[in-house]
Amino acid sequence: MEDKIDSTDIRWVIDKLYGDLFFYRNQRENCKKWCVTIWFATLIALASGKIAIDINISLFLLIAPIIIFWVIEAIYAGITIIINKQIGAAEESFERGLYNRKELAKHLVMSGRSNFKFKHKISALLKGAFFTETVFLFYIVLIIGSIIFCLLLQNQGIISKFGSDINLNTKQSQSHLE
Repeated sequence: MEDKIDSTDIRWVIDKLYGDLFFYRNQRENCKKWCVTIWFATLIALASGKIAIDINISLFLLIAPIIIFWVIEAIYAGITIIINKQIGAAEESFERGLYNRKELAKHLVMSGRSNFKFKHKISALLKGAFFTETVFLFYIVLIIGSIIFCLLLQNQGIISKFGSDINLNTKQSQSHLE
């Protein structure tokens, strides 16, 4: 009897989990927005032709932020997968009327200290990175676009193929300044 709790408490837990789910979904959208913003800024800087770098550095400058935001969004997607499982378990407990303090505490903890095993968390992270909605497709398209863009810039002569060409370009630009 002392272990039983009121149904409003479990409803509060479910509502809190839905609030957390909404928060992490918004964070995932913010990752995409920031990634595209940084990607376009890098594209514009490279296309201006004022930066004399080779194709490898150009690719790195374009792809590194994409991979960083991909990992961050994969973490958020993994957390949303775990929260969805917690919501399902909490609602099942609520429907069966099997809510006690132990059940409530189990659903209150977030992904960092949840009752999910480490392998389930890694599985959720991998699902978030490669199998969740359009996460994989979004970042792969950006990476392929970066490669195509760098190849186009190289064909236009804006970026060089090898690092030794940079020295020639910078020496020529310095002689024009004198």
